[in-house]
Amino acid sequence: MVLTDEFRIILIPHALWFNFINASMK
Repeated sequence: MVLTDEFRIILIPHALWFNFINASMK
């Protein structure tokens, strides 16, 4: 599966932010 640039630009920072929030809540 090839990701488009737009998909990577939107989704990767979102995933990193989500992981950061999860880590902060623990």
